[in-house]
Amino acid sequence: MRIQQLWRYPVKSMRGETLDSAELTVRGVMGDRQWAIVDVESNTAVNGRYTQLLFWQPTTGPSLKFSLPDGRQVEGDEALSEALGRKVKLMSQAPEGLLVDFPAGTVGGKYASATALPLSQAAPAGTFFDLAAIHLIATSTIADLQADLRRLRPNIVVDTGDAPAFLENAWAGKRIAIGDDVVLRGLIPCPRCVMTTRPQPGLPHDPEILKTIVKKNRVDLGDFGNLPCAGLYAEVLSGGAIRPGDEVRILDDLRVNIHQQ
Repeated sequence: MRIQQLWRYPVKSMRGETLDSAELTVRGVMGDRQWAIVDVESNTAVNGRYTQLLFWQPTTGPSLKFSLPDGRQVEGDEALSEALGRKVKLMSQAPEGLLVDFPAGTVGGKYASATALPLSQAAPAGTFFDLAAIHLIATSTIADLQADLRRLRPNIVVDTGDAPAFLENAWAGKRIAIGDDVVLRGLIPCPRCVMTTRPQPGLPHDPEILKTIVKKNRVDLGDFGNLPCAGLYAEVLSGGAIRPGDEVRILDDLRVNIHQQ
């Protein structure tokens, strides 16, 4: 297996960008989810429930600007608040207790009645990940779902040839070596929500993609319940540079319960 593509998403829940190479640290792909827009009143990271965000293009430079579909460029908390219709703040460090909200019924198990959970439960403090710092997905899974990978928002796309779909389920608890230096640890299959169905530039609203994942790959995630999954969440054990074409090898078991860390 080899890396096919690398992606990062500079601002949480906005458009991503492909990379020719990436530097991985314990905080994930360098520059990934480096910023988030935070709803000041509710202390939640503004996410895919604001469907317009997937049409916003962040531009980095001396300052962070956002290109909107109507051609406007906005910059700064006041302009962002006006564009989103609520008081928000652009942040590069997640404050303690920051939440991610979601529609009722998104998760199950002991959290079945929850509509918000703390961010980055399996990632370093101060980061803006929904759960963990790295998200991998196999090309065989993408092909089986007949999905545009932009809907799935991975960091690392692994070329798995004609292997079975959803083989990433079996990578949970294993070490994953990439290239010469990088070693990841698979945590849990990546749960999927309505974010996959949202329209994006060149992609219409598509409720069928989530229905397909529900039908093909529901996984028992313990406290989170039995959820539709595609891809794998992982953490970085050993960092370094990776690039498309690097070999990906699945190593020994290192099973870990993320809720006990």
